[in-house]
Amino acid sequence: MLIAWVAPRGIVAAAVASSRSDALATGIKFTDYSAEALGQALGRALALYARPKRLAKVRDNGMRADFSWGQTTAEYNRLYKSISQ
Repeated sequence: MLIAWVAPRGIVAAAVASSRSDALATGIKFTDYSAEALGQALGRALALYARPKRLAKVRDNGMRADFSWGQTTAEYNRLYKSISQ
């Protein structure tokens, strides 16, 4: 499972899908760069760890996600095309 601080916008924010729905989540992210936000993210991780089936789903989502350079460059290409129009 991934716990990550990410900037509120951008490619990285899209890569770490933290969702209230475990059907979509690939990890736990927090955007406020503070000890309190980190503590809250760790609390969510511990709560998830206590529910093995939900944890397994989030892990599976993360393992199936495409974090390759091909995917990343495709996201940047879409971004640049949308800006240039």
